[in-house]
Amino acid sequence: KIGMKLPVKLRQVLMLLPILLAFTPQAHSQSATKLPFDPEVRTGKLGNGMTYYIRKNAEPANRAEFRLAVNAGSVLEDDAQQGLAHFCEHMAFNGTTHFKKSELVDALEGMGVKFGPHLNAYTSFDETVYMLQVPTDKQELIDKALLVLEDWAQGLSFDHNEIDKERGVVLEEWRLRSGAMIRMITELMPVITNGSKYAERLPIGLPDILKNFKYEVLKDFYKKWYRPDLMAVVVVGDFDLDKMTEQVKTRFGAVPAQPNAVPRPLIQIPDHEDMKAKVMNDPESQFTLMQIMYKHDNLPFQTEADYRKDLVIQLGCALVSARLDELKQSGKLPSLFNVLFDGPIQGIRAKSALTVLGVLNAETAKQSTQTIMKEVERVRRHGFIATEFERQKAKMLKDAENAFNERHKTPSEQLAMAYVACFLEEKPEVGAEKDLGLMKALLPGITLEEVTTMFKSMVQPRNVVITLAGAEKEGSKFPTEAELLADMKSLTTENIEPYAEVVDDRPLIATLPKAGSVVSETKDAKWGITEWKLSNGAKVILKPTTFKDDEIVVEAFSLGGSSKFGDSEYDKGWACAQLIGESGVGKFSQAVLQKKLADKSIQINPYISDYEEGIYAVASVKDAEAMLQLMYLYFTAPRQDKEAFAAFQGVMKGVVGFSNGPEGRFQDSVTVTLAQHHRRRRPMTEARVNALELQASFMNYMDRFMEASDFTFVIVGNFDPAAIKPWVTQYIGGLPGMNRKEKPKDLGIEAPAGVVKKEVKAGSDPKSMVSITMPGAFEYSEQSIYEMNAMLSVLRIMLRESMREEKGGVYGVGANARQASYPKSGYRIDINFGCAPERVDELIAAVWTEVNRLKTEGASEKNLLKVQEIDRRARETDLQNNEWWSETLKHMQLNAVPMASLDEYLGWVNGLSGAKIAELAKKYLTEERYTQVVLYPEK
Repeated sequence: KIGMKLPVKLRQVLMLLPILLAFTPQAHSQSATKLPFDPEVRTGKLGNGMTYYIRKNAEPANRAEFRLAVNAGSVLEDDAQQGLAHFCEHMAFNGTTHFKKSELVDALEGMGVKFGPHLNAYTSFDETVYMLQVPTDKQELIDKALLVLEDWAQGLSFDHNEIDKERGVVLEEWRLRSGAMIRMITELMPVITNGSKYAERLPIGLPDILKNFKYEVLKDFYKKWYRPDLMAVVVVGDFDLDKMTEQVKTRFGAVPAQPNAVPRPLIQIPDHEDMKAKVMNDPESQFTLMQIMYKHDNLPFQTEADYRKDLVIQLGCALVSARLDELKQSGKLPSLFNVLFDGPIQGIRAKSALTVLGVLNAETAKQSTQTIMKEVERVRRHGFIATEFERQKAKMLKDAENAFNERHKTPSEQLAMAYVACFLEEKPEVGAEKDLGLMKALLPGITLEEVTTMFKSMVQPRNVVITLAGAEKEGSKFPTEAELLADMKSLTTENIEPYAEVVDDRPLIATLPKAGSVVSETKDAKWGITEWKLSNGAKVILKPTTFKDDEIVVEAFSLGGSSKFGDSEYDKGWACAQLIGESGVGKFSQAVLQKKLADKSIQINPYISDYEEGIYAVASVKDAEAMLQLMYLYFTAPRQDKEAFAAFQGVMKGVVGFSNGPEGRFQDSVTVTLAQHHRRRRPMTEARVNALELQASFMNYMDRFMEASDFTFVIVGNFDPAAIKPWVTQYIGGLPGMNRKEKPKDLGIEAPAGVVKKEVKAGSDPKSMVSITMPGAFEYSEQSIYEMNAMLSVLRIMLRESMREEKGGVYGVGANARQASYPKSGYRIDINFGCAPERVDELIAAVWTEVNRLKTEGASEKNLLKVQEIDRRARETDLQNNEWWSETLKHMQLNAVPMASLDEYLGWVNGLSGAKIAELAKKYLTEERYTQVVLYPEK
């Protein structure tokens, strides 16, 4: 996508929505040719019924992804077990046959496995999946990983003391998820699933049951549903394929089948002839979510005919999504996010739906819902047009070509989860090569009329559910359920014109800029890095890699940022980079630009932070020149677009809603307290959005990007420096250069001195959140940064063991740092967690107990070895990653870090000691200066 990234809070909200934005397999009657399974995968079923998928893959090198997929989730619970499928998942980390109590986590962390990113699990309505990544350069590490999976499959110990301790952890996870979102889901699900059992089996469960269930009830669920015929083992990574296959067959073939096993029931979602609607107003909601669901039975994905039908539906969904996006960009649909997709209902495999999803601005929710309904009816009535249809086919083929080009560099994690889906959804994974072949064979034969007919057949009044949930705004009430149904039915008689689109075939750059030249070149042979100084003053850092076959990452950056804006200019144009990113470039509006580049794989976004500005871009190798052309235009031809400005204001007014809920109010309070109410740290309000001006925003942007002499351009990826040199000199060297050398202005945003404690009263749920922030001066160096982060890694383990494992008081606890060298050196350490309001004081005291223990005792040998091994292993994979190199080279340039620091890293890791950790804790974890903010419920 070209343009603005979704706001962080919106991305977090969308990640929590129980909706899978994936296409569901469909059927077609033309060809019964069975789809082959990817020949790179060894798959089969053992004598006990267990399925396996094994694939050799060296991305990343010396790593393997292990999965245990269990085809059993919360919908299989009986009334007394609600929440216990998820509780079983928790117990997998609290004692098994070969790992007593916390020994499993200890053993894996000692191997360099990080709890969370590399060791995790999830439970949904229909399944439970365990995930593990381990190094493979030693056979004993592979053996231990397989032993862990075997224990998960048949050896959970269910120690009663561990169960009782884990009750608190699971209850804290329930508390963390409580609030407006869970209330809305609870009310919407009975309508969406038409009274199905799914509506009564949210995976998190019921607090009363979690507190009071008897031990045997939990064990019964495990015994009944954790059995070989409902399980699959998935192993993907860098290993000896024959040896791994033999190990999996031997080890998991020995897991005993369950005699007289109860058949796994298929819970149904009943059909309904009428349209249903549900509207929910929750004043604590942080977003407004609209869905129109056209439900249908799952269709098979076993033959080439099924594959072809899937392509037809994908095309239709993509075409409607593009139209909704165009309406959003024009300001006619004031929304934050819109998409049409076909997939499982709320992540439930029992039923699928063609679903229109919109995250709306609450103030205009009624208007936006009507606009979306009307656009769906426009398509149903008039279908699609040839230009948009052919463009979308070209884009789909391009995406398949990209996947094919990267087929040998696809991350093992991605492949492993694809095979998990194959097992759970009973469908084949054909592989990138066959996928591209089928695309090339089938796409040309798919007609415009066929896609239109498909859409009309799926958009029918039967089995339709319309939902709208959020927080009404004063003076802007949501439509009632009756009004939603009436609006939908009235569309059939409304006069709706066919869709007409605007395209522009002119070249991106009508007159090419006068090329600059490379005036000097230096090379670092050890790290394979070349530096060019261009005639306009710009610096270019080049790092050719083969980590990805079809990827180039470019980031341009310079010091200055919004610190160079006066307060008045800032107030009128604080979002200028986001606005320009949504406005297109030159003569091309954003909508036209996206159409123009539909067959290209390019992401590009300008940004301006407090102290720097830049443009980040990533593209396919074939599209590298077009990416650099766009970068040139974002410097020289940003666009003033009144429609885009009005649309952007509408989006930002929707973002204001993220401060509605207690979590938003808490985070806003943390921000303003730490900044001592600095004007540039004010919460987002409609008044701030209304204060934005198009001309001021444009001038602010132009000021930051008027020339390139103080910019550095980092280019990382699969390219030949000699081959891209003409493009670099043309589009980067051709930028204006006025020898501007800037330093950011210190905005004076300072944390309070001494100790500050603040309470925030918000929300109705029994939920508290705690933030403890310790700031201070900092002698900036790469070694100091590493050592502070390592010290916090030790502290996180200690806090987890104390506050989660021993006290059962939290679901998770964070301890992280930020360090800066400009505008002046400093650091900030944040410790945060959520908990029950009545336990706030106890758990804050626990934080300081562990902090003081770290100061006096230092790191235990066990924890020190864990952190050292995790950091060594992390560096191994980091060095194989384009994104890491791009960010690291940027960091080194902005902070004048010598390349030698890359060689010194392992020395810092090996040089850690328990005493050193104690010294660092005393230095940085200060009780003399910190800010503590606590959220309590209002009542």
